[in-house]
Amino acid sequence: MKLQEQIILYRKSAGLTQEQLAQKLGVTNQAVSKWESGQCCPDIALLPVMAALFHISVDTLLGVETPTKETVEHQDISASLLQAISVLSDEDINATALRTAFMLHAATVSRHMEKGGNPGWDTEQAIYHAGEGEWGLSAIYGPSFISKMRGQTVLFSGTRSLPTEYRHLREIAAVCKVFSDVNTIKVAATIFTLTAHDEEYFTDIPAIALQSSLAASVVQDCVDGPLGTYLDVMQDKTTHRYRITGSMMFLLPLLTLLSNT
Repeated sequence: MKLQEQIILYRKSAGLTQEQLAQKLGVTNQAVSKWESGQCCPDIALLPVMAALFHISVDTLLGVETPTKETVEHQDISASLLQAISVLSDEDINATALRTAFMLHAATVSRHMEKGGNPGWDTEQAIYHAGEGEWGLSAIYGPSFISKMRGQTVLFSGTRSLPTEYRHLREIAAVCKVFSDVNTIKVAATIFTLTAHDEEYFTDIPAIALQSSLAASVVQDCVDGPLGTYLDVMQDKTTHRYRITGSMMFLLPLLTLLSNT
């Protein structure tokens, strides 16, 4: 990475604005802006100061040293993640983020398995297979942290601020009520399966009925009922077409985590 890109990367990782970085280095906002746009480079005397501010070495700041275990331990982990994804194309970032989430879950489980004295546990193999989405069901919990993975779905949650206000509980109850009916879940899962591959694709009642093996009348009742709240509908002259609304696309994968079988 070029120096200008390194400065942007580590400044953002440190949670600093250009103005805040300028103040800490004793320079103007315009100077930092010019560094990051590649119009000029910072004075060589500022490099050690900047590196210390970011908790990295000068060589790492210049991009000529690959961070070691020791340097990573002393810098914000977000900087390492940002550096790793900075070289990816837009289409690769999502896949990499998902694989990383799988591997983080496996690493957390592995740490607990190792501490529990499981001699047959192979951490490297566990993390590899989880990264490939090959795990069945696993869960880990602690005083302030919960993680559960099943297939292609992983959940991370803190436990310190669970929703306990009546308004939140009522909203949760409403969702549970909608998805307490097997046919409704089947229709929703079918719509998800048929449309998740394309953000612009909508499906119709005959296709849903065929895929779900439900009668078209049953499918129609489901989409006209409470499930309709979770659907986007596209209407033309002869038919209605459906997909799960974007903000609710997480629901079906999340529901798969509720089963322990």
